[in-house]
Amino acid sequence: MSPDELYEENFKQAELEMLKQKTSALDNEKLEKIYQNGLKLDASQKAAPNTELLPCLTLSDVKKSPNWPKLSIQTIEEVQTQICKVPTNEITYFKCLFNITGLSEDEVTLVPLFCNIINDMGTTQHDFREFDKLVLSKTAGIDFKLNFVENVEDAKSYRLSLMMTTHALDKMCLICFYCAKICCETLSLKTV
Repeated sequence: MSPDELYEENFKQAELEMLKQKTSALDNEKLEKIYQNGLKLDASQKAAPNTELLPCLTLSDVKKSPNWPKLSIQTIEEVQTQICKVPTNEITYFKCLFNITGLSEDEVTLVPLFCNIINDMGTTQHDFREFDKLVLSKTAGIDFKLNFVENVEDAKSYRLSLMMTTHALDKMCLICFYCAKICCETLSLKTV
């Protein structure tokens, strides 16, 4: 099967014939009406748009600048920590980055696997069933992901880190941090 080389010419010819049929079926009154509508359409398309009809927002309508949450930096157990207090419906969000730039290439390739299985591992204080029950009863779970941060000055370089995230109700905040702490401090490779 090959394409028809005369397709475009045939298409134009068929289009012209159909147009002639349609125009020959119209009387002078309908042709005049179509012509007048065409002139009106042309005039409206060439006219400058009336922007007064559209709702507009100007800078004078905005009374004050947005309130950005205050970010405070504190040292907690020798780790610089950014704390941002904002109203979140009594939920505390916790995000932690671990620097893994010291890992070898082979070790970095295992990090995604580690992120998938870490929730099925126990700690030195709890076996994996107890730890999983504790985490899921007090938090929304602890999630680990590989995190890439590009270097702003050099597009070819980046920094790797391991991101741990969790969230819990404010009243469970201390237990949430406890779970995160024992997950980080006493992780063991014992599984059942």
